[in-house]
Amino acid sequence: MSIFDEIEADAKAGTQDDWFSITDDQGMSNAGPYVAVHQMSSNRSIAHVLCVDKCGRHFDLPYAANARRIARVPQLERIALAAKELADAAHLTLSLIDQDDLYDKAGWDAISDATTKSLRAFLEASK
Repeated sequence: MSIFDEIEADAKAGTQDDWFSITDDQGMSNAGPYVAVHQMSSNRSIAHVLCVDKCGRHFDLPYAANARRIARVPQLERIALAAKELADAAHLTLSLIDQDDLYDKAGWDAISDATTKSLRAFLEASK
């Protein structure tokens, strides 16, 4: 199973929309400051990035930036899967160019349509 197969399977099995991060400078249950990653549609918690260790000492880490990075995972998965589709279309196009099979107008139109569709999907996912 390729990493793209794993990404696709996990994206289908996991939450189906984007995530966002929120910061709680006071902390829940006196645990200390944390940043939470939540699901957009339900505001359900996905993950917490704590800013203190077990002894209550504050980490000197960019915890809010780490939570924002985690929150970008669904969008990055879409970009990665769209890039794979685009790479597959480019590979097919190049293999046909190498075989000189592009003289067939119908074949070229099919390849051109597939490449254009993949390119548009990649650009949409990259927004």
